Amino acid sequence: MRDCQFKIQPARHYVEDKKLKKFLKETDWSGGKSIPLPECPDKHAQDVQLAEMAEEFAHEHGLEDRLDQIIELLELQRAVAEERDADHIEENRVLGKEIRYGVTCVLVHCATGKVLTVTKQRALDGASKKVILDEIGNNCSALVIRPAFKTYSDGSTISSGDMVTFSTKKSIGGSNYTLHMGDLDRMGTESVDNDVKRHLGVDH
Repeated sequence: MRDCQFKIQPARHYVEDKKLKKFLKETDWSGGKSIPLPECPDKHAQDVQLAEMAEEFAHEHGLEDRLDQIIELLELQRAVAEERDADHIEENRVLGKEIRYGVTCVLVHCATGKVLTVTKQRALDGASKKVILDEIGNNCSALVIRPAFKTYSDGSTISSGDMVTFSTKKSIGGSNYTLHMGDLDRMGTESVDNDVKRHLGVDH
């Protein structure tokens, strides 16, 4: 039962996370060596402390010539930690508060703590995108809660038992997608009994 449960939480921020990923992709901070990332500094760490950590890490791995890049990496890691802390504070602030149609949220899987995230990859249904559980999510994790029927509008309070839809806030390939179950007809019927014919996906 716990595998079926999701928590609705406020949409998270991924600005600093995106900068860190871009840095790791475009910068050869390790000099081509297979080195794990330095330990994430405390979000309250001062610049002097970051410089000391960078010098120690560079000396340990023979990367003295890349000290500036390591300092930049630690600064980005600290910014990500600050961003995550701000998200956590916001989650606690709205805990137990009422939810209204039109708000942006993320769906957090209770059993794993992972975030439901739409990918750019195609799902089995031709016009659909795949849905995965990501460790922290990204901009494609933000979903807008909409009423299933026009008798409700944005700003109305959602009650227990109301039928809702979840649509992507971010446009993916020029389209916004809505969470749905796979279509049996399009997936075919000539598969063995063990094949899963219905699956979670998103469709525009």
